[in-house]
Amino acid sequence: MQKIISMILAFIMSLLGLAPAVAPEDAYTQVQWYAKVVDAFNLTADLDDGDNYDMDATDEYYEVIQACHDWNVLVGEYDGDAAVTDFVVAKSLAVVTGAESSNGVIVTKPDDVALEVAIEVGFVKISANIFGKYKESVISKDNADAALDAAVVYTKNAH
Repeated sequence: MQKIISMILAFIMSLLGLAPAVAPEDAYTQVQWYAKVVDAFNLTADLDDGDNYDMDATDEYYEVIQACHDWNVLVGEYDGDAAVTDFVVAKSLAVVTGAESSNGVIVTKPDDVALEVAIEVGFVKISANIFGKYKESVISKDNADAALDAAVVYTKNAH
């Protein structure tokens, strides 16, 4: 009986989006992800305009993060060692590509609209719970790479 109750509770929690996500072991860190975005889209930092991101200029990833800041690609609070999430992937790609929704909204900042547009154009697949809320979770390297590839193709097809 206890096993049945546990299974029912797990099912209900998954429907509500409350069940803990299982994080893949092969995820990029945020700094690794942003380095891939910078490389794929040839983003450069405007180092002549002075420091405009709170990072030590001697850090090996300074130019990567500076470029992401300059291009408005950084999502939320940057933590270079944290595993990258599907929200970070989606929002950063929507911004860097200038993705456009079916109703003509062009993404210019990494917000909830960017998430919606990234899902709509097919960069990522994120399921909503029964209340229409998305649950952020760590994304595997394979899925992040597939999203990056889709964004590169999207950009080539858009121009």
